[in-house]
Amino acid sequence: MCDLCYLSDLEKGKALLAENKNLEALAFFQKAYESDRENPEHQSYYALTNALERGQISSSLELAEKAIRKIPDRSDFCLNLGKIYLKADRKAEAAKAFRKGIALDPKNQSIKTILRQLGNRRKPIFNSLPRAHFMNKSLGFVSYILFIKTRSKYDEFIKNLSR
Repeated sequence: MCDLCYLSDLEKGKALLAENKNLEALAFFQKAYESDRENPEHQSYYALTNALERGQISSSLELAEKAIRKIPDRSDFCLNLGKIYLKADRKAEAAKAFRKGIALDPKNQSIKTILRQLGNRRKPIFNSLPRAHFMNKSLGFVSYILFIKTRSKYDEFIKNLSR
């Protein structure tokens, strides 16, 4: 029989999303959203799949943020918002959303995994300049390369000592 037959559209969408079937999930989230446009859960999940599959970033960000304003203590809403920011290549805002989500639910493995993948960003060389400024980007890259080379020489030195 049908595994998803007795589930609501929202639950069907979540099940498909968990299987990385975003396009199929979008259809169910859209149906759920259209049936109740004021439901924050419908807004958040529809926004996520709409951004991922259709690339409609700005409207999806609005909708996801609206859901969080209605229910600010849902870590899954923060996860969805963060993923939309990642799709928009806005990593700093994504990291902020993920950190808020992990503060709400420290056991959320999905957020932990994404934060681990994002890694920690170092502070810009010049705090008075934007992170994306040419000087911060170029000197940051040079300092990172020097750190890597220094670190590898240090590791080699320690390895030789232990022989």
